[in-house]
Amino acid sequence: MKRLLLTAFIITSLAGFSQEKKGICSASVQLFHDNGEVNSSNDHFYLEGFSFNNPLYYGNFQVDSTALSDSLIYEITLPFGDSLLYSAGWIADGMCFGVDTAVVNHLVTVLEGIPFPIAYAGYYSPGYFNLSQTGVITSECFFRIRKDHTYFIRVKFQDPPIPETPLDLPEITNEISMWLSGENTLSVKTDQDAVWDLNLYSLSGQMLQKKTMEGSQDLDISNLPKGCYIARVSGENGLEKQLRFIK
Repeated sequence: MKRLLLTAFIITSLAGFSQEKKGICSASVQLFHDNGEVNSSNDHFYLEGFSFNNPLYYGNFQVDSTALSDSLIYEITLPFGDSLLYSAGWIADGMCFGVDTAVVNHLVTVLEGIPFPIAYAGYYSPGYFNLSQTGVITSECFFRIRKDHTYFIRVKFQDPPIPETPLDLPEITNEISMWLSGENTLSVKTDQDAVWDLNLYSLSGQMLQKKTMEGSQDLDISNLPKGCYIARVSGENGLEKQLRFIK
C-alpha cells in the first residue's frame, strides 16, 4: 500500500513538474459582433494557437475566394451604424512558443478603406509575455491578418435607412379671410378641409343666398344687381367674418 502511494506521489510530482516547466501558453485572434439573435450564434471569426491556423467562423461571416491562389475572403455585412470588435492576445509564462513583437504589431494590414485604430497593451520579455490588441471597426474596410497563414477579411455595412417622407398636409390656420377680388368675384380663403357657410344679405337684412362650401373658393356674384350687400361667413370652429361691399 505504501509503495502504491509512493508511486502515485512520484507520478503526480512529475506531472506537476512537467506542467510547471511547460508554463501557460495561449494565442488567439477574434472578430466579434453581437447580432442580437436569441436562437443563433453571434457573428464570430476565431483563430487560435501561435501559428493561427484552422480558422473557425459562425453567424453571418461568409466565405469567398480571392484572385490570389489558395486564399479566401471572410466577408461580413453589418447593420448601418453597428460595429465589429477586433481583439488579439498572446500569453506565455514559462517554456512557450516565442513571438516576434515586430510581427505581432504588424499582424493586421488594412488594404482598402479606412484603417481602424488598434490599442496595444501588455508586457514582453523572452519566454514571459502578456500582449493584447483591441479595436473597433465602424467603417467599411478590407484587411489582412498574416502570420504563419494569411486571412483576408472584408467588412461591409448595409445602406442607411431611407428617411420617411412626411405627408404634405395643409397648414391648419383656423382662419377665414374674405374680400372682393374683382368686380364680380367674392373670394374666401380658409383651410383646405374647412367647411363653412356663406350667407348673403341685402343692406336691409333680407337673405339673398345661402351656401355651404369647403376650402378656399372664388364666388361668382355677377348675377347680383348693383347695390350694397353684406356677406357673412361662419366656420365649424365658430369663427365668423363679415364683409360689406358695393357692386
